[in-house]
Amino acid sequence: MSSSLKTEQSLGVEQRIVSDNGRYQLVLQSDGNLVLYGLEGRVPGGATWATGTDGQGGTLAVLQSDGNFVLYGPRGRVPGGALWGSGTDGQDVTSLVMQNDGNLVLYRRDGSAAWATDTVEPPPPPPKQAYCCNVFKADGRTRAWQKTLYSSSEAEAYTECLRLKDYVLGPDQPGGIGFGRGVCSSGELKKPEMLLENVDPALPECDR
Repeated sequence: MSSSLKTEQSLGVEQRIVSDNGRYQLVLQSDGNLVLYGLEGRVPGGATWATGTDGQGGTLAVLQSDGNFVLYGPRGRVPGGALWGSGTDGQDVTSLVMQNDGNLVLYRRDGSAAWATDTVEPPPPPPKQAYCCNVFKADGRTRAWQKTLYSSSEAEAYTECLRLKDYVLGPDQPGGIGFGRGVCSSGELKKPEMLLENVDPALPECDR
C-alpha cells in the first residue's frame, strides 16, 4: 500500500495511504470525512487530524495539478463541488506524503513543505531499567531494607535510593546504600557505593 499521492492521484471512499512503518494512515471514510489516524489505529479517539466533513458526502480526495489537495463532495470534481482544500494551489506541490512520524505533508517540487497537519507524535519514552537498592545499617552488613526501583534514568534511580536510605534510617543516622542494575533477588547484598562513618566496606560485590 502506498504512503503517498502524486499529482492527479486520488483517494476514493474507504481508500487510504499508509506510512511506510504501517503506524499511520489517511483514509477517506464512508461518512465523507478525510481522517488521519495515529498509533492507536482506526478506533474512537484514535484520530489525530480530520477535515471535519462527516455527513457531507465526501467522495474523492485528489492532489490536483495546480498543487491543491482537495476533497470533493457528491457532485464530484466540478466547480463549487469542493468540501475542503489545502489552499496550496500555485505552490508547485507534487506529492502528499504520510510520514513515519505521523505528519501528513504536501511537498513542493524542490522538496520543501508547503502544508502539513503538524501531527508529529513524540517518540515513546525510553524503556525503564530495573535497579536494586539496598539500605544498610552502620555496620555495613545488616540490611535494613531492599527494593527494586524501575526508572529510565540511572541517576534518578540512584537519587531515589539515597532518599529511601534517609527515609528508612533517618537523615542523621549512619548507614549506607548498595545500588546496582538488575532486579533484587532474595538474600542478595549490594556493595554500598555511599558509606557513612563506622561502616565496614568489606561487602560482597554487586551481583550483575
